[in-house]
Amino acid sequence: MNKFSLKYLAKFICEFRIESICINGGPMPLERVKSNSLVELNLRDQGLYSEDLFILSQVLKHNTSLTSINLSKNMIGYTYVEERKVLEIKMKN
Repeated sequence: MNKFSLKYLAKFICEFRIESICINGGPMPLERVKSNSLVELNLRDQGLYSEDLFILSQVLKHNTSLTSINLSKNMIGYTYVEERKVLEIKMKN
């Protein structure tokens, strides 16, 4: 997903009621984060990449209830496209 599409998606999600979304990894409960109904958010080992976390970060800007977020065992720092290229190179060798 290119940067323009990602920013447009984030704007759409922030303006409308979207229960959850899966971009590259598992579902993120965006509406529950937006509505401040969560104190803890466990997204451990969900296969999330940078694109997923960008969307989450836009929703988190307005959240006042979360005290703990678990993002361990995800692909933070990688984009889905970069990881796919790495896998293709490894498979060729």
